[in-house]
Amino acid sequence: MSKIRIPRAVVVAALVVASATLGAGVAVTAQDGASNSGGSAAVSDGRAGAASPTENAFVPINPCRIADTRLAGGRMTSLQVRQFGMSGNTSGQGGAASCGIPSVASGLELSVTAVDPAGSGYLRLYPAGSGEPNATFLNYAGRSITNAGTVRVRPGASPNLQVKAYQASTHVVIDVLGYYVANLMAVVSSTGTLTRGNGVVSATRDAVGTYRVNFHRNISGCEWEGGLHDPGVFFGTPGEINLALNGSSPNGLFVQTRNPAGALFDSEFMVSVTC
Repeated sequence: MSKIRIPRAVVVAALVVASATLGAGVAVTAQDGASNSGGSAAVSDGRAGAASPTENAFVPINPCRIADTRLAGGRMTSLQVRQFGMSGNTSGQGGAASCGIPSVASGLELSVTAVDPAGSGYLRLYPAGSGEPNATFLNYAGRSITNAGTVRVRPGASPNLQVKAYQASTHVVIDVLGYYVANLMAVVSSTGTLTRGNGVVSATRDAVGTYRVNFHRNISGCEWEGGLHDPGVFFGTPGEINLALNGSSPNGLFVQTRNPAGALFDSEFMVSVTC
């Protein structure tokens, strides 16, 4: 496990970015009289907002079809609403057997085509089960046309996306170019209690300064960031945090918190995961 030491005069709250693909944990220490050394690390000044653990990350994919009304459902007519799923097998709606889109995705980058429209019309796309927006995603005028853009979807089980057609009937083809997924994060108290988080299944304290945080999806190919503090608190706790993939689960992190002397001690900490 590599270690990076940073003078306390330079930083109060230290953050670490650890790449799971490197197969190693990385520790960041704030300690008096130490010198900086090389390594992969991101350092925070301890102010609120220095880390952005809940931002959505965009994951591009090879274009993959999730719906084609020429193969399933037939033409969409005026004022008709259809719902579509994004995860798993979409062949029942004219799509691929799988596009690899997780059910937790909150948005999709789409390429939508109106195929052989009978005249002029337009399409609106929005999350399944939500109110219809005023904005139009695609206009057509008697010939096939494609538009690309980002659309919010409903995470979870199918259906995730709604399409509503107006005016002339048309076939609709929907291809996915990428998806958005919220970064995972957890703020855990010194006793191992989850204070707040996103995508967290559980947080536990195994022993003094030793914790495990489990998320709802595989994080083995992701990047990890952590610190001995709550990102909403101005000052962090001097010391060191060690992060490693939980050997018993690809969904979890093994966390150790150490004081400036290097000894394990119980401390509040934050971890976030970006995939």
